[in-house]
Amino acid sequence: MAHRTKAKRHDGAPASRYSTDMELINKFAERLGVPFEDSRFLIHEFVDVLNDLVVNTGAINIRKFGLLYLTSRRDIKFTHPKTGEQYKIPMKYYVKFSPSGHLRSLTNSKIKENLRTAYKIQENE
Repeated sequence: MAHRTKAKRHDGAPASRYSTDMELINKFAERLGVPFEDSRFLIHEFVDVLNDLVVNTGAINIRKFGLLYLTSRRDIKFTHPKTGEQYKIPMKYYVKFSPSGHLRSLTNSKIKENLRTAYKIQENE
């Protein structure tokens, strides 16, 4: 059985949880002042449009967020060590994400701010 590593936060501590689509929907509804059902519909439609654009055009660049693009992994050919039988795993497409400079700087400044706060709390104890 494969060993699965647990996700870690930026400071190396185990991540307690991830945000879910329901949290995104609630946050969206709260900020825009729209009902939950309308918010859920809009978020799901947005995700569907993103999926369609990435699959059909190969990439989508969202300003201040980042670039979602398709890339591929080449065919893998290997020989079973015991039987000598040859196998081929076909080429596979997958989506990659490259954050924008704005998102990268926003993330880094927030992490630095959180670390400064954590160190101040530790010094005061």
